[in-house]
Formats: sequence, structure tokens, C-alpha cells
Amino acid sequence: RRCSARPAMPDLLSYSIADFILFSPEIYARMLQRYQQDIMPLPWVGFAAGLAMMWMVHRRRMHGTILILAACWAWVGWAFHIERYTQLNWAALYFGWAFMLQAVLMVITGVRGDLKRWMPGIVLIGLAVIAHPLIGLFTGHAWPSTGLFGTAPDPVAVATLGLSLTTRDWRRWALAIIPALWCVISVLTAFGLAQPALAITTGT
Repeated sequence: RRCSARPAMPDLLSYSIADFILFSPEIYARMLQRYQQDIMPLPWVGFAAGLAMMWMVHRRRMHGTILILAACWAWVGWAFHIERYTQLNWAALYFGWAFMLQAVLMVITGVRGDLKRWMPGIVLIGLAVIAHPLIGLFTGHAWPSTGLFGTAPDPVAVATLGLSLTTRDWRRWALAIIPALWCVISVLTAFGLAQPALAITTGT
């Protein structure tokens, strides 16, 4: 008698993004809020640094801009991902090391040359520093629990992508790889939690 063959494990296509996320939106939101409270007043320092960075971009001062962004990448990699996010997501350890690698690459490799005032890049930087927390307010989240530039991953990544669009140096594309990958991970996580607004209102 012939037996019909059955797969030993469920079809991978039957899985959704939510199946790989082991925490709820509420748990993540509480973690992020505690993180912001524990490091006060650093979120406001980061926000001020973001405003200073916008002024430097306007004045086409690349060196100071790179140093601000590199410091933010290093801080978020260690203080957010490795120290806190790993409590919810084991992959955050690798996110943290990737963030710190980005900081080192920005300092060592850097981007040389003058900045150009290309509108898409300027818009992305403004979105990261100013619009990001304001969107959180409009979607019912407390400020700054939604995450400010300098201490939350998303604004730092988006600002770095914006910077890559405002420089003529070809190395900008290499330095945009990790920020772009993080944005993809952030969006997938937000949709996996069935909270699309998290992609633009929190540091996930």
C-alpha cells in the first residue's frame, strides 16, 4: 500500500512576518519609553545635535556632520540595541554591532568633498530630525517617547540616507547600505506587529 508523502514541516510560505516576532507592540512601546526616560536628558541633546547638523548641512560643513552622525550610530548601537532591545529580540545584538560598524566606517572612510543642496536629501534630514517626532504626536504617541534623533535608530538611519544624497562623493553609496537595510528591517517589524505607524513613529 502506497502512502502519500507529507511534508515534514509546514510550507515556509505559510509563515508571516508576525510569526518571527516574539513581542507585542505594547511591550516594545514600554521598552522604548523606559529607554527614553532612563537616558534623559540625552534625547533632547540628540535633538539639539540634529538641529546643529541641519545647520552644518546648510553651511556645507561635512566634517562636523559626519562626526555627529557617527556618534549617534555608536550610541544607538550600544545603548539601544545591545543594552535594551536584545531583551526582546535576540537579533538586536547583531543590529547593535552593525550600527557600531557604521559609526566606524563613517569616521574612517567618511565622505569627502562639498555638500550639495539637493532637495530630496534635505527633505530626508528634515524628516528625521523634525518631522519624525511630530508624526508621533499626530498619531497619538507621547513626545519624546516616540524617539528623537540621536537616540532612536530610525531617525539616525534616515538622516544618514539624506546625507548620502547631498554629497558628490561616490563613497556615499557604500555608507548608505546599513542605513537602507535598517529601514527595511524597521518597516518589516512594524508591519509584523500589525502597527504600520511604528515604522515612522518609533525607533523600531
